[in-house]
Amino acid sequence: MQFGRKDGADYLYVAGGAARLAARIQPIEGTDGFDVMLWFGVGYDNAETCGEPPAFDGCSYGVAQLHADSSAAQLEMVVGGIGVGFCGAQISSDGAAIYGQGSADMGETCNDRAEVCVEAADLETVATCEPPPAFALRPIGRLAATGSHESGLSDYPDLPSIVLDGTVTDSLHFGPEAPTEGVGDFEIVAP
Repeated sequence: MQFGRKDGADYLYVAGGAARLAARIQPIEGTDGFDVMLWFGVGYDNAETCGEPPAFDGCSYGVAQLHADSSAAQLEMVVGGIGVGFCGAQISSDGAAIYGQGSADMGETCNDRAEVCVEAADLETVATCEPPPAFALRPIGRLAATGSHESGLSDYPDLPSIVLDGTVTDSLHFGPEAPTEGVGDFEIVAP
């Protein structure tokens, strides 16, 4: 785990086991709110620990990015992966309604693109999302992949963009592998 502060923003990076997380949190000038940007990946140790025999795609393997503005009660998230529920999806909320587009993960295939618009209070009541909110984050969706399973091409977005092939150069891998010099470091060492 590494952490630090620069130019009024707090940064956090955690790498261990199956997951990695990078975050930037900064105050929004003139408000009591915060701007939060978060990147998350899961499945880093799948090839050694998940499935029989273990394989990179033996369990959930994917990435997500989240942006939130607490002063405006706004949140947006993109996700893409294998075994994470979506081949590619994007949601946005203004605190009153949640709007989303995506392609659900059916294993070897991805469902056709679908949309949802519901009340944020109960996630069931159909809301009005006309016109649909504009997404600010770049949409992501998986390209077809072959591992211990076949994983089809995402139907969302129009041009799927993430490579998930179990290599150290695929879209799951980001951030440092070792502590960065000059950055706060917190490590628990077993006796």
